[in-house]
Amino acid sequence: MTTYRDRLIAAFIVGLVVSVLLFSDQSRFVGYAVRVVPELGDITFFVGFVLSAAVYLIFARTRIRARVVAA
Repeated sequence: MTTYRDRLIAAFIVGLVVSVLLFSDQSRFVGYAVRVVPELGDITFFVGFVLSAAVYLIFARTRIRARVVAA
């Protein structure tokens, strides 16, 4: 059985990897989306935050529903 912590860590890792690979704009590495649209700039932090939250809600939705029904 997975816990909230396991889902949180998994969501964080997914958000981190995807946001860095797509939206990073640094001197050593430029993300794939930023190469195509340079005007995006370095929005890694914002994308990572939103993506991690969305992935966490998807991972935890069964437990959230169970708590709402039980209440």
